[in-house]
Amino acid sequence: MAAAAGGGSGLVPARQGHGGWRSCPRFVHGAGPQENRRRRGRRVGNSCRDTQSDVRWNNRARSLTLAFAFGPWKATVPYIVFVHPDGSRETHAGEPGRSIMDCAVDNGVPGIRAQCGGGCTCSTCHGFVDEVWFDRVGAPVEDEADILDFVPGRRVTSRLTCQIVIRDDLDGIVIHVPPPE
Repeated sequence: MAAAAGGGSGLVPARQGHGGWRSCPRFVHGAGPQENRRRRGRRVGNSCRDTQSDVRWNNRARSLTLAFAFGPWKATVPYIVFVHPDGSRETHAGEPGRSIMDCAVDNGVPGIRAQCGGGCTCSTCHGFVDEVWFDRVGAPVEDEADILDFVPGRRVTSRLTCQIVIRDDLDGIVIHVPPPE
């Protein structure tokens, strides 16, 4: 009976507000096995939900869910590693198509304030891209380069994190948060 209670066999224990499997409209206590088998495939009211087809569908849905969860087409989530001036690290999942600044602000990374909200009009989202990743991210262009000219402590790998769009190939990118001014 323990396996029947949670195993999806169509038997519902009485303690869950249901009258138990004997009160199911598909079960007739005094009827023979043929009569109960005949009634099993029919819906009789809503008090008994698991017919054999429902159990088969539940098993099919469960296996499809497992296939999607563990299949080769499962989408990977790119992770961004933020390194603080004291050397501590924090890793956060980023959503492809959004900026690294959005990931930092959503997760409360200290040191990346993003006062302009990603409009490339301030330098409060300034960060240093790790040298290993800088070639893949690329150098700053036009407006971003003009703003970075006025950033104190600028390095060769300085970027505004609002201008770096998260892509799948940036999984594991390391961003160094600059020290407070």
